[in-house]
Amino acid sequence: MQKLIFILPNYPDVMYSFLIACAKLSDNAIKIVCLSNVLDERENIYVNDKLSDYAEVISLGEDDELSFFLEKIFIENIDAVFIFGGFLGNVGQALRIYNGLSGKKGLVITEKPSVSPTRYFNIVLRFLKQIRAKNIYKKAYERVADSIKAVLVTGEKGVAQLKSFGIPGSKLYNFMYTHIDEQILERINKDREKIRFVYVGRFNYLNRGMDSLIYTFSRLKLKNWELDLVGGYGENATEIIEWAKKTPNVNYIGSWKSDCVINSLRKYDVCISPTRMDGWRIQVNQAIMAGIGTITTEQAISDELIKKSHSGLVINAFRKKELFEAVSYVLKNPDMVKTWKLNAEKYKEKISNECVAKYFIDIIKYSLNCEGWEKPICPWL
Repeated sequence: MQKLIFILPNYPDVMYSFLIACAKLSDNAIKIVCLSNVLDERENIYVNDKLSDYAEVISLGEDDELSFFLEKIFIENIDAVFIFGGFLGNVGQALRIYNGLSGKKGLVITEKPSVSPTRYFNIVLRFLKQIRAKNIYKKAYERVADSIKAVLVTGEKGVAQLKSFGIPGSKLYNFMYTHIDEQILERINKDREKIRFVYVGRFNYLNRGMDSLIYTFSRLKLKNWELDLVGGYGENATEIIEWAKKTPNVNYIGSWKSDCVINSLRKYDVCISPTRMDGWRIQVNQAIMAGIGTITTEQAISDELIKKSHSGLVINAFRKKELFEAVSYVLKNPDMVKTWKLNAEKYKEKISNECVAKYFIDIIKYSLNCEGWEKPICPWL
């Protein structure tokens, strides 16, 4: 297996355990190049010590000049396969440098391009933003097309979108971000009088849809539920935490370490994720790995996992009433929660880090025309 070198915009949080799995499959022949530092607000929830046991991790120093730094890496590793974390920003510049040096073995891993919601959900403005995104990505791809063997994009929606942007379907593969591995503890199943819901993530109205969550849990007539809010950072954190404090059955419980999320979720019945914008909502993966149900939106992109596994409900991101109706349905049909949990347990191996890493390595071997390899089939669809 040729050496794999990942050029990433920052420290690989949502790719962390996936990269460890890749390193194991490729006899640790991987290197990770980070082009910026971790944001201060996230630093305390990242796991950042184990990856270096399996891969060489280097970062652009404060005094390094980007072009010189990258040219040196590309020239010294002329036979390596380079995987770029996106088309834009510093990584986009890295792609152009690679293309200029006659690199021909590049792959790109990117999120589905997302359009930020606008206040009052202005449809015209959202459409104009989508047109702008199409032009940006189309030009970015065309500048480096000769160097790219494959483009891996999050979700079926991402594949369809990039294909509409002009990237050939033959180069496109459905991909996902994965969870941070944990030693998952055995769950103690017991009947409860109340259904336990949980929200994990940024405390934000516009993008994360927590106004829909507040709308729903402030209006429920049935009282057979509890809701825990996990997180605390975000633009609307103060207001949301205050709401939790004064609302019966709602608790703000602070943040969780990133390597404890799945085991912590196993105490709950349903994960709520009413996001209005995402490239890949990782909490859906985590809920499935924890073996619990999920209510999310069609804007999560990872909602395809819920549809495929039959472990929850997918609602419209911009209709608050749909979240209210979904939660009310669960409260009136508590046996559905048991079905969701069973379905999640049956499905979770399809989205394990090892399964995703094997699929990724197979894509590389097929894209580089390794003899005897057939085009890989996405394991979770």
